[in-house]
Amino acid sequence: MNKQYYLAFLSLAFLLPACSRFYAPVLYNNNASYQPKPMSTDEVKSANYVSEGLEWAPGLDFYDNIYMGQLSIDRANTFKFITVAYGAFGYAGAYQNTSIQQGDPNYFSSRSFAGYGGRAAASFFIPLNERVDFRLIGVELNYSNEFGDYSDFRKASRQYSGFHTDINNQLLSAGLTTEVAWRGRHNPDIHYSLRGYVGKALGNHDYNDFVDYDTKSSQYENINWAASFLHAT
Repeated sequence: MNKQYYLAFLSLAFLLPACSRFYAPVLYNNNASYQPKPMSTDEVKSANYVSEGLEWAPGLDFYDNIYMGQLSIDRANTFKFITVAYGAFGYAGAYQNTSIQQGDPNYFSSRSFAGYGGRAAASFFIPLNERVDFRLIGVELNYSNEFGDYSDFRKASRQYSGFHTDINNQLLSAGLTTEVAWRGRHNPDIHYSLRGYVGKALGNHDYNDFVDYDTKSSQYENINWAASFLHAT
């Protein structure tokens, strides 16, 4: 069973108005994570992987911090021009407040959370040479279910003015990926990967029906769209 370690996680979001506070499940912008796969030139085309990671992400409105650890167990298969991966994961961490000031009745320093979920992905690839696979286009589905103090806070704060919260604990995300995987020059047993992802959390995330009254459109619809990763396995 192979092990994977990673520290990098980047998600991009659109800035939201500072006069309002927005809260969502911690994986709302972070529900996509890398699943390692055998390369086309590997002798073994099916493998199990254990992945451990430490992650940081900003809050939904870029004012707070999310710290978490994640453990994933995946199974991957590489066929001729197609890769398939699926697995389960668990995560836990803390949501750190930097936007609500002391003295506010809703103030907190941090709130804990935990959750679990599953992922599945498939991609079409072209072997460029013995060291490099170009995984041209892929699709990915991610499901997660969250619980803990932060989940309770999202439900309780929904009633307050200026708090726009998504009280859903279950997330289903879908996206497209593109990736380049290559072997190490000095140690071909080490694989590296550079991947791009664009996707969206599916379903109704109403945030108390928050609307930008200048554009007459709901801003929460445009929040989570991009993530990128650099991995070594």
